This record gives sequence, C-alpha cells and structure tokens, in this order.
Amino acid sequence: MRKQVPRIAVVGTAARFAVGRGREALARAMSERQRPFHPLPRERFDPTVFDLDWPKGQTCRADGALIDDYSLDFRALRLPPMAAEKMHRMERVALGTMAEALADAGIRTGQGPDLQDAGPPRDV
Repeated sequence: MRKQVPRIAVVGTAARFAVGRGREALARAMSERQRPFHPLPRERFDPTVFDLDWPKGQTCRADGALIDDYSLDFRALRLPPMAAEKMHRMERVALGTMAEALADAGIRTGQGPDLQDAGPPRDV
C-alpha cells in the first residue's frame, strides 16, 4: 500500500536585494529613498558588446543594483564545502534565500514529511 503524503503549503518569505537582506532592508531603503543603482564594474557588464545593437547616436547605460551577499550556510544545509564553493554565486544566493524562506515558514533542516517511501509524484 502506498504511503499517504500530506498536502502542505509552505508560507514563508525571504529576499536579497542590493540594499540588504530581507523585507525589512527593502522597506528601510524605500523609506530612506536609497538609490541602489550604480555604474556596473566592467568585469560584470561590458556595454561595448552591445554597441552594434543600439540605434545610431545612442549608447547603453551600464547601471545596476548588484547583490553582493552570496553567503550560504552550507553546514546547515548539509552541503559539502567544495560543492558550495563550486556553485555559481547566484546559485548560492538562490539556495540561501530558499533556506531562509523555509525557515521563515517554520521549517528547519531535517523537518518535513518523510517522502522516502511515498512513491513517485502524482497529479493532484
């Protein structure tokens, strides 16, 4: 007999912005009218690559709001340090933000339904 898998809804939020981490950082930056947009470093974006794509007489403006917090608690996620080191920085941001959203929803590492014997996913 197939084990019943409970239906769950994960309700948690997390975010990383150029102005900081989390909803509070965004709210503070907005209330203080911070402008996180700055000229992008050439190693992150080279506008000359697009010179031929622009109409004659126009140029590309290379400003952006960079996220520079790539931190990831690889130990809490039981991720080998070398695997975390080899990840692209945006993969670390996505994985770290996902872990924070689950923690915000009250789900900690090692919690949740045991899906090992649940069988393949099925349409609901």
